Amino acid sequence: MNTIDWTDINSFAVRHLQKWAAYVSIGEPSDETLSFVQDQMTKLYGPGDAQRFNDISTLIFTGGMVLFDTEQEMDEFFNIFNQELTYKRGYYVCTYDPNGNCLTENT
Repeated sequence: MNTIDWTDINSFAVRHLQKWAAYVSIGEPSDETLSFVQDQMTKLYGPGDAQRFNDISTLIFTGGMVLFDTEQEMDEFFNIFNQELTYKRGYYVCTYDPNGNCLTENT
């Protein structure tokens, strides 16, 4: 018998899609943290791309994988979760390169 954990699944998906990515897992962030994340998402993905904003806003409250075309886009997203109000405060975020390698985590 073999097993595959979530890191293997994420790595496989990212390698297959050849995209930069950030995996988001939500724990129990405070209301203050949730509000901060929502504000930061509004600044980053505001009115310019309503569909992307809606998709990502939903994901940050449920968890999942966000795919990006560039490393810079991924880093901008990750930086939201690597600040004082979000670092180790209810969100786990791990970034991946297009080869499926985990680059960094906010732990």
